[in-house]
Amino acid sequence: MKSTADFRPNLTFYGPDREVLEDFFLESTEPEIMYEFLGDTYSYLYVRHDSELTKEGIYSVEIEAEGSGRAWITFGKKERFTVAQIAAVPRWIREMRAFHYHTGLAKWEKYGLGIVGIIGTTLIILVFF
Repeated sequence: MKSTADFRPNLTFYGPDREVLEDFFLESTEPEIMYEFLGDTYSYLYVRHDSELTKEGIYSVEIEAEGSGRAWITFGKKERFTVAQIAAVPRWIREMRAFHYHTGLAKWEKYGLGIVGIIGTTLIILVFF
C-alpha cells in the first residue's frame, strides 16, 4: 500500500452517449483504508457512490493520473455467485493477492487448512488406533 499512498487519480464516469455523468477529483481526498477478508488485503477506498443507470448502453469509466499507480474499481451492492463462479474463488483470491503484491495463502486459508489437518489427523487416529 505504501507504493500507492500518494496516488490520487481523477475518475470520470460516462454514459452511453459519452456524456459526462460524474467527475471525481481526488487530489485532496484522504482515502479510507478498507480490509478485504477473502484476499486478506488492504486497499484505499476513495469514493463510495450510488448512481442509477437510466439508459441502456455501454457506460465507461476513465481514470486520469499524474504518475503511476494502481486502481481497483468495483460495481454493485450485492454479490451473487453461480456454482462455476464459486469454484473460481481460489483463482480470484490468488489474482487479488497478486494485484496487492501478496503471495501465498490468506490468513483464513492457513487457519482453515490447519483445522482440516487437525480434524483429519484426529479421524485417522480414532479410526486406526
